[in-house]
Amino acid sequence: MNTLEDLKKALKAYEAQAFQLNYTIADDPELSGEEYHACRHYVDLCRSLGMEVEEQFTGQPTAFRAIAHRANKPVFKMALLAEYDALPGVGHGCGHSANGAMSFLAAAALKDLDDLPVDVDLIGTPDEELRGGKVIMCDQ
Repeated sequence: MNTLEDLKKALKAYEAQAFQLNYTIADDPELSGEEYHACRHYVDLCRSLGMEVEEQFTGQPTAFRAIAHRANKPVFKMALLAEYDALPGVGHGCGHSANGAMSFLAAAALKDLDDLPVDVDLIGTPDEELRGGKVIMCDQ
């Protein structure tokens, strides 16, 4: 097994879904704490790939945690963070639609690497522009 080659193939396999996710979110910008459509797109897409998803992660209505990969004997844990809120009057000029879609792509590509000794979660981190959703997550 060549892990690097397997990863490259997986990235290519999920590339179109990541681009579509970016465009869908960019075309429907939702402000901090109001990212209901964006969160739903992530949750549905992750579930369609067989990931277990916890909605309203850390009590935030537009946050989630998707389990992308679990190792038999993990040597460490990895969290890929997906941001998806927009700026008032600007939309996704901040790049969160693309940032989050690339985190999704990485999670999707890593999920099927059987020999990967790492636990991988995709964390949807809403409300970055106003209240800092990650701060709430860290506090909990």
